[in-house]
Amino acid sequence: MVVLDLQPSVCTDLSRESKIKSKSASLVDSLDEMVLMDCIDEGLGVLGRDDERKVYWRLLLIEKMKESGANDRGILRDPDGFLKAVEETFGIGAWAIERAITVEIKKRFELRAIESNNLVIIIKAAMHKIAEIQNED
Repeated sequence: MVVLDLQPSVCTDLSRESKIKSKSASLVDSLDEMVLMDCIDEGLGVLGRDDERKVYWRLLLIEKMKESGANDRGILRDPDGFLKAVEETFGIGAWAIERAITVEIKKRFELRAIESNNLVIIIKAAMHKIAEIQNED
């Protein structure tokens, strides 16, 4: 049994600004998925720490996903399309963003045992953990 610890100290990012929440809420089905989106935003924080920049980069990458032919399932349901958008947008520097996002997801979802630093694998592992939690409820 895997339990995601959602103590206030872990989820402080969720109470940041309502406008960030409203943009994230349209892309997620649960609070746990919102935490995962926050991890992605935090990883994008290497491009600028303020919330507006994080949202800007996320929305830009979602638009890039659509331009590349990815379906409208979003980042969490199409991590391959998201990684492709990151690579197309940032070229050789994409590894730094991928690493920052994977580190944040591994930390928040207690996935440190997974040796891979592949963004797609880590997002899928976090989504699997979320599904397990939701099935327990």
